[in-house]
Amino acid sequence: MYSNPYDSTAMNPYGNVYNPMNAMQMPMQLPKTRTGRVNGRQGAEMYRMAPDSDIVLLDENDPMIWFIQTDSAGYKTIIPYDIAPHTEEKAPDMKSLDDRLNSFDDRLRALEEALK
Repeated sequence: MYSNPYDSTAMNPYGNVYNPMNAMQMPMQLPKTRTGRVNGRQGAEMYRMAPDSDIVLLDENDPMIWFIQTDSAGYKTIIPYDIAPHTEEKAPDMKSLDDRLNSFDDRLRALEEALK
């Protein structure tokens, strides 16, 4: 009798043995990441980059970031951006809005009475 070429046990001399390592998935180790940092414009100018690259770097001295890009010849363009912590926008004060609308309404009534 001929053996089935698609049978996995026919190719495996050890048979179809259960391997617990295949069933148990090991947690993936994530790579350590860190934002690049430089000291001022001079640090941004000294940062080495390959041609056709770009990067955003934090400034260690001032609240700013540096966007650096290189062209195909490797020449850099350095653009500084100021950064500030984000502040949440306050919800509109409905009482003050109502007071303003009442003020406009009063002015409109006074104009209407003056034109009569």
